[in-house]
Amino acid sequence: MLTVSVIQRGKYGKRLTKTMSTITPFTIKTAEVPEVLPDLIEDAGQIVDELEKRDIFNCDLLITYSLHPDVTSTIVDLAAMSGVKAIIIPAAAFRCDVMHDRRIAKKYNIDLRIDDVCCSIGPGESKVINEFTAYIGKPELDITTENGL
Repeated sequence: MLTVSVIQRGKYGKRLTKTMSTITPFTIKTAEVPEVLPDLIEDAGQIVDELEKRDIFNCDLLITYSLHPDVTSTIVDLAAMSGVKAIIIPAAAFRCDVMHDRRIAKKYNIDLRIDDVCCSIGPGESKVINEFTAYIGKPELDITTENGL
């Protein structure tokens, strides 16, 4: 079964955490980054060090609602070095450094998904993402018709 870590910021990430705890068998870990952050952070290490102390990077899937490009890139770096297999960055691409994060994901063979919401993620080639989307994500429907209806 998956271990999913969710990094929350303010209200962001809390609804997903509640939903996962209700409808999935996943082990869920949570940690928070400060709700108020400056626009530019020269060294996000202090913020991310607190996450590392919480063992948040010991997981199969990391979902980060850090919503800040400097913090998110530092999180992606540490997650990659910690062996995280998949990372989801919700809340649109402008909340992260897409080029940096994709380069790190490629280097460490991580399935990186950058999307507006977790619910729009569909299955793919990653076993971790497929297990996640079996419960949360774009639903697949089979429709059977009878007599053309």
